[in-house]
Amino acid sequence: MNSTHINAFTVTPQTHLSDHSQLLLYIKSSNKPSSKPHQSGLYNLPPSFKWTRHSTIAYREVINRPDIKDQLTDFQNHTYVLSPQGVNRAAKDFHSILHTIAETSNIKKMKFKKSSNKQPNKWFDKECRTLRNNLRTVSNKKHREPDNIDLRITHGVLQKNYKQILKKKKQNLISQNLQQLEEALQENSFWETWSQIGSGSKKKHLHIQNGNIWLNYFKSLYKDNPKEELTGEQEHIIRRLHELEEKIKDFQNPLDTPITAQEVAEKIQDLRSKKASLMDGILPELIKHGSPEVHTAICNVFNLVLSVGFYPQVWNQGLITPIHKSGDQYDPANYRGICVSSTLGKLFNSIQNKRILSFLTQHNILNRSQAGFMPNHRTTDHIYTLHSLIKDHVHNTKHGKIFACFVDFKKAFDSVWHPGLFLKLLESGIGGKTYDVIKSSYNENFCSIKVNGKRTEYFRQARGVRQDCSLSPTLFNIYINGLAEALESSSAPGLTLHDTEVKFLLYADDLLLLSPTERGLQDSLEVLENTVQHGHYPSTKKKQRSWFSKGRTQKPRVPLSHLMTALLRKPTATHTSA
Repeated sequence: MNSTHINAFTVTPQTHLSDHSQLLLYIKSSNKPSSKPHQSGLYNLPPSFKWTRHSTIAYREVINRPDIKDQLTDFQNHTYVLSPQGVNRAAKDFHSILHTIAETSNIKKMKFKKSSNKQPNKWFDKECRTLRNNLRTVSNKKHREPDNIDLRITHGVLQKNYKQILKKKKQNLISQNLQQLEEALQENSFWETWSQIGSGSKKKHLHIQNGNIWLNYFKSLYKDNPKEELTGEQEHIIRRLHELEEKIKDFQNPLDTPITAQEVAEKIQDLRSKKASLMDGILPELIKHGSPEVHTAICNVFNLVLSVGFYPQVWNQGLITPIHKSGDQYDPANYRGICVSSTLGKLFNSIQNKRILSFLTQHNILNRSQAGFMPNHRTTDHIYTLHSLIKDHVHNTKHGKIFACFVDFKKAFDSVWHPGLFLKLLESGIGGKTYDVIKSSYNENFCSIKVNGKRTEYFRQARGVRQDCSLSPTLFNIYINGLAEALESSSAPGLTLHDTEVKFLLYADDLLLLSPTERGLQDSLEVLENTVQHGHYPSTKKKQRSWFSKGRTQKPRVPLSHLMTALLRKPTATHTSA
């Protein structure tokens, strides 16, 4: 290196605490700083209304004004074209009316600000800052004069007093917060008070601030298979789908009856307050506290959507917030995307979901072992079933055993292949305009990612079920039902419970295979592997093979590597004594 590249070379005086002197210098470099990678544009989020305890009265006063009622009457009397353009126009017009009512009611708008990594503690007040500054001043003097005993004593006294004051401030704030929460319970405002109390705590922030990284990750996660990469079986599924759409789709229309005012009223009552609605700004409270004219207008919009078979574009936008699960916080794969979508869209989908669930139950379409997201079912049902099986086949049977395999599907809800889902809908008897609306909502579903108070550009979600949609769990159950039927109809032996054969238990995407023999479990695993590969279901991620027995037992004679199929990578065996 040339000496001309070095500037301001300085040797600082040696201190009492070290045998070395500090060197300070500046080095000139001819290398230009590397250019930063291109980052996708980040866009401001639209302001969202914030509902307070005082908003209800003002909102109801405005909504009953003659001019607002005239707007609602004109909207209901307007004849919209029965086409996708007419549906989009009607949805936008109704959104505009709700926004006008909210703004006229002076409901506060909340703007999204850039989040800061450091959030001040509420208890750290002016007194604390003054004590901290005094302590720092004395500390600096102590370092400059390490042999000054008086400074050391003064520093110790100030430090002790500073810590005591901080501890007292924290305890006082905790006592105040507890008192506020107790009062909030009586006023039915617990969650609002809880949110205000927690606003001063440190907020979690994204370690990945580059929107381009998030955009590429979620695009890759939700991308569709290119046509040139389709397998022969996928091409067969697509041809089969087109065939059913042409021949039977329009005749499978038992769910296309007009939506009634009662259905709308029931689901409006089920809307939960204080829920986010970022993209269209329509809060649940704007609907729940709406007048009868507002609810009638909602019913009319829903029937227009159903009669055309088209999902409005304004409902088909979602905002994904990445939430860290575990592992490296700089790896996007270790985050779960939580999506927020349109409140009106969610209300419409909840009505459709109730209709479809009733249809599936009435015609016994879903396998009886599926308990996930089903009415009058819960996880404890399967726990009780497994407990009863262990009691009958282990406790009450000499040398009885149960062989089981716990299977977890990799990103099950995010990897649903849309053509396969549409085919399952038609094969289950769900067609007509209901099918058209569902297909429209999936073909034109666009999302963006929330990054540091802003959003990325939109991208199409071409794979997986829609998030923040009450219809998605039911659609997933329909999609995975073929796998359940394949296991049910296989020749692998199952366990008997009250004259009923139980081969597996299924709760959404959590699967438990059961068999009285090792060979039977192996057969079920082979059926599972074959069905996953040929039915284009989500691949398996975690598998754990267990066996239940009474007391201690020997390991199976069949080696573990022989018992597991190629589907089960790195299996682990666990012995559970019942």
